[in-house]
Amino acid sequence: KSNLSDALQAKYNNLLLLLSEGVNFLVNHMKRIIKKDTEDREYRNSGKLNVKRLSSGRLTSRVFNRRFDPANTSDMCVEILVDESGSMQCDNKSTCAMQCVVGLAEAFSRLHIPLKVIGYTADIGGYDAVHYHYMHWLNTPAERANLLSITHRCDNFDGYSIRYGTEMLLKRKEQHKIMIIISDGHPAALYYRSRSAGI
Repeated sequence: KSNLSDALQAKYNNLLLLLSEGVNFLVNHMKRIIKKDTEDREYRNSGKLNVKRLSSGRLTSRVFNRRFDPANTSDMCVEILVDESGSMQCDNKSTCAMQCVVGLAEAFSRLHIPLKVIGYTADIGGYDAVHYHYMHWLNTPAERANLLSITHRCDNFDGYSIRYGTEMLLKRKEQHKIMIIISDGHPAALYYRSRSAGI
């Protein structure tokens, strides 16, 4: 039985209905990418003779198949950093960011890819980074429901938060590590002195 309240579960399910087409597209597209990685081969000057390529009339000495070990793209983890600064309030940007993260989380869940989601902002003074850890690699239904709390808050200290997220990502054992940053591109922590310095 789920630990989620009925109201929270209903809210999440309603959002999933809106996102279902995009989630299904992403899942199917990523499955094709992962499958293709196991089927690649190269034509070389030595190896197993490819009779069809030899008799094709093509002038090449590369008529031998050589299969190579796939990169195992399924051995991956993903970390998403979400800007929760005050400027994300404008034009529903924080709502769009939250919906984007929910869609990605749902897709990665179906692909069994571990996911970490961190919302980042700064303290009221704007000098210290503040992080909200919504997902901790498990991608459970309860963790995904936490994503509904993503919102706009105070300033944002992008550089520090990206370095912080990178350190956490590098500790993972997976072969492929992907970081996604969702932001409106307006760093505003007082540490930067000015927005242009932050950019």
